[in-house]
Amino acid sequence: MFLSTCPMCIRERSQGRFTAGDLARMLQGGFPIEAYCEACDVFWPISLRKRIELAGALVTTSERQVGSGGSRA
Repeated sequence: MFLSTCPMCIRERSQGRFTAGDLARMLQGGFPIEAYCEACDVFWPISLRKRIELAGALVTTSERQVGSGGSRA
């Protein structure tokens, strides 16, 4: 889950429909990631800045899992 600001209502909206694996595949493949606001019923592509934040968060989470005995699948 991550937050993204709706361009219509300017509110941060939770984007919980993506798994970490989904996000990793889209980021690694260079695919667009669209956020959604239920209140406004609008989709928008996330910014480059948000993509970089997500990539960093995924790496940090993955490193924590490996360090605690988890595995990368």
